[in-house]
Amino acid sequence: MRLIAKVICFLMLMQIQQVAAFDQSHQLFTDQLSKYLSRGLVHYKKLKEHPEGLDQYLASLANLTEDEYKGFTENQQKAFWINAYNALTIKNVLNHYPISGTLTWFPPNSIRQIVGFWDEDQFRVAGENYTLYTIVHGRIRKDFHDPRMHFAIVPASRGALPLRYAAYVGETIDDDLNALANKVVADPQFVQFDEEKNEVRLSKIFAWFPLDFMAPVGFGKKRQLPPNDNAVVLQYVLQLLDAQKKPHETKPDIQVIYKPYDWALNDADAKKADSRRK
Repeated sequence: MRLIAKVICFLMLMQIQQVAAFDQSHQLFTDQLSKYLSRGLVHYKKLKEHPEGLDQYLASLANLTEDEYKGFTENQQKAFWINAYNALTIKNVLNHYPISGTLTWFPPNSIRQIVGFWDEDQFRVAGENYTLYTIVHGRIRKDFHDPRMHFAIVPASRGALPLRYAAYVGETIDDDLNALANKVVADPQFVQFDEEKNEVRLSKIFAWFPLDFMAPVGFGKKRQLPPNDNAVVLQYVLQLLDAQKKPHETKPDIQVIYKPYDWALNDADAKKADSRRK
């Protein structure tokens, strides 16, 4: 009986160790970001020469079990998938680096030059295979319905917000996402009002996911015909400005224009190229 009790205690201890095994601080990823980032851009050449740290972090994502993941809080899950997307995007760039494509409507070093970068190349995460596409649409958008997360994921391009020098963590993810959203509406690269022309020029990020911004501005709760996409994203921007005590008066017929997105690789060692993308 004592032997059986010892075996049971040992198995319980092993289970506790496994649950506690995943590092919610994502320190391995933070170490790589702090080492290989400059102004939010990635030193891909240097990182490709020493990928061991990134590979170790990705192994921790792959080895996580579904049961362990289910034990995460929602905020921990949000941080997990944002970090997973950003880390795997960097890894996939390294798989193809240096990039030099011939498609004339994208910069030569853009990930858009790589066939299947998003929807074919697969990675192991929490015991399952994912593409970058399925992480965004099958996890981030489907599970959380939080449009702020679009500002945190970085598709290896200069048109996105710069990468942070630290990984996201569950304890601060809500504040971090609020800060990103506020940064976006304050940055002319993403939101720019032109009162003389009665128009607002927005990042393509808003154009790609307009329905994701409906619930935060209350359209999903109103019994009315759905507004058009432009009305949704404009209301989201204005709501954020109101929250910052920077209200912006707009005319009813204001035009929403989407700015060209810069698909040039977020390479710290490359010269900035033209976006070549409408």
